[in-house]
Amino acid sequence: MAVYTVQRGDSLSAIAKKLGISGGWQELYNVNKSVVGSNPNLIYAGQKLTYGSPTSSTSKAGTTKTKSQEVAESIAKQVGPTKEAFYKRFGTEQELIPTASLQQFAAEQVNPEAFRQAVTQTRDYDWQAAQKGLMRSGYGMTQREALLDELERSRREQVEQYMTTQKDLFTDWYGQQMRQYMESEDPSGYQLEAAGLGGAFENLGWTNQPSVPTTQYQYNPLDMRDYFRLGGRSGYSARPTNLYGTITPI
Repeated sequence: MAVYTVQRGDSLSAIAKKLGISGGWQELYNVNKSVVGSNPNLIYAGQKLTYGSPTSSTSKAGTTKTKSQEVAESIAKQVGPTKEAFYKRFGTEQELIPTASLQQFAAEQVNPEAFRQAVTQTRDYDWQAAQKGLMRSGYGMTQREALLDELERSRREQVEQYMTTQKDLFTDWYGQQMRQYMESEDPSGYQLEAAGLGGAFENLGWTNQPSVPTTQYQYNPLDMRDYFRLGGRSGYSARPTNLYGTITPI
C-alpha cells in the first residue's frame, strides 16, 4: 500500500483524482475510515492516507523504488508541524491551563448569589431558633452548623460545575490551536490566539506564550462557614471582605 500525506486544502475527491484511484473518493474513504473518522468531508493536513496496492513504483528518471523506499521518503517529507512539535513549543494542555485563574473566576460567578442565599437562610434560622429558645443551646448550635455545612457544600459544588465548563472551553480552545498550528503554512511563526475565557488572567501572571516567563499560582478558596458562625455577634451581619478567595504565587 502506498501512503499519501494530506496537504492544506486537500479533499478526498481531489486526492482520489490526483492519485488516479479507480474507486474515487469513496474507495479512498473506505480504506482510511480509521484515520478520517465519520465525516469524509473533514480531513486535516498531515494525516496519512493509504491507497492502492503497488509494491513498487517508477520515478521520472525511470528508476524503480521499493515500498520501503517510498515509505521512507514519505516520512522524510513530513517536516511540517506535528503534535509533538506543538507540545514542545507551546506546552501540553495541562501545562498551559491556568487552573488557579479558572477557579477564582468560577467563584466570582457563583459566590455573590451563594452568599445572598446564605444570608437569608442563616437569618431565618437564627430568628426561628431565638423564638424557640434554641439560639445558644447545644442542639441549636449543632443544627446551625449543619445548615452552614450544607450551604458551603452547595457553594463548592456550584463552583466546581462552573469550573468544569471553563475547563471544557479551554480544552476546545487548545484543540483548535493545535489544529490551526498543524495546518499552518508557516508553523515557525505561529502564535497562540487569546484563550477567549472569562476572567482577567493576564493580571494574574498567566500567559499563553511560553516564551514569556510566567508565575505559577495557587488558589486559596474561602470557606463561607467562617462568615456565618456566631462568634459573639449575629452571623449574617459579618460581611466578608473578599467573596472570592485569594490567588498567591507558588
